[in-house]
Amino acid sequence: MASPKVLASQFETASGPLFEQPLEGAAVKSCSDDPSLAEYVVGVEWKRTFGTEDARTFRGIFANQNVVCRLRDPATVDFLVQEFGVETAE
Repeated sequence: MASPKVLASQFETASGPLFEQPLEGAAVKSCSDDPSLAEYVVGVEWKRTFGTEDARTFRGIFANQNVVCRLRDPATVDFLVQEFGVETAE
């Protein structure tokens, strides 16, 4: 993570406030005035990205619906290192 969690309504992107950016889903703006119900976001430093045409998978791959999570499943980490040449943080 490049920055700690903050209310989505207070998050600043390189282009300005998050809520002033063209967003794919407007749900992130719902309940933005109530910290107990609002969405929170973190900044991410992308080391490398891949297009959908380069997608890979295998049966049993670790998948989590949360956007932010630490990958700990050895089979998934090994797969990502082998298929995409990424490095582990540890």
